[in-house]
Amino acid sequence: MVQLSVSVMNGAPLRSLIFVLFIAVFSNCSGERQTVSPPGVDTLHQKIQQSNEELMRTRARQHQELSVIKEEELPSLRGQLETTQHQAYDLQGKQEDMQVRSESLEHRTRRLEQWAAQSGYPDSNEHQGPDLSTMALKLEAMDDALSMLLIRIEELHLRLEALERSAETTKKPR
Repeated sequence: MVQLSVSVMNGAPLRSLIFVLFIAVFSNCSGERQTVSPPGVDTLHQKIQQSNEELMRTRARQHQELSVIKEEELPSLRGQLETTQHQAYDLQGKQEDMQVRSESLEHRTRRLEQWAAQSGYPDSNEHQGPDLSTMALKLEAMDDALSMLLIRIEELHLRLEALERSAETTKKPR
């Protein structure tokens, strides 16, 4: 057996050896580890950041547009809707009045025709009763006016529905 003897002079060579070994072993170890990222990861992070920023700008722009619609366009649409609705109610009332007048005139005409038939006179102008041809012309004119009112009411109804749909779409979030 071979004995190695290390002369220890005040412990200085042993301490030096331990210190050198300590530094050699722990020189590659540090408190923070550096991460090695694969190529393209940094550009991917940049693209994600850019996309997030663009998304935030888009959301802000859409929020601003929605605010403008709520503040400016929606009250205008409501006003138009109320005006159109009021016009529709007025026309509906006029239509009902015209219907009542038309029914009254039809009733009078039937009574006059019955009276003329019962009297035995073919021409009711000889008597003090109204002229049937004049009555027929008046009824025809009223029928034309009623038809025009019905067409106008239908147009207003379609316009009202379009405004309601428009108001509903502006209320829904995009």
